Amino acid sequence: MLMIYIFLIVMSVIIGGVGGLGLMTTMSLNVLERRREMGVLRAIGASSRVVWLIVVSEGLFIGLMSFVIASALAAPISRGLGDFIASVMLNSELSFSFDLNGLAVWFLASLTLSGLASFIPAWNASRSPVRDALGFE
Repeated sequence: MLMIYIFLIVMSVIIGGVGGLGLMTTMSLNVLERRREMGVLRAIGASSRVVWLIVVSEGLFIGLMSFVIASALAAPISRGLGDFIASVMLNSELSFSFDLNGLAVWFLASLTLSGLASFIPAWNASRSPVRDALGFE
């Protein structure tokens, strides 16, 4: 069972990494598409910090919403898949328990990954000169 447990942990880390890279790509494209809007914000007096916080908060919100959707689907899918595998391989039923500690770990992991994934796009958005951002097409 230890080997299966380690395999599942490694797979979840890989899936989390791919999700973080996907979010970073999405946030980079979002910043690129909204470059003119961020230039206008900077032109009317928004500081680099405010622009940075806007982009990071969007990334954290996306991470939070993905956690909420995933956690709502995790228990029913886990139970159904566990029952199916137990009936096919063991011809019996297993007792199902959902550990809330794992949910708390993934909450922290998803917020950390989404914060890290939005850091570089936010940094690029906050460092863009106003003149270049307003002239971007």
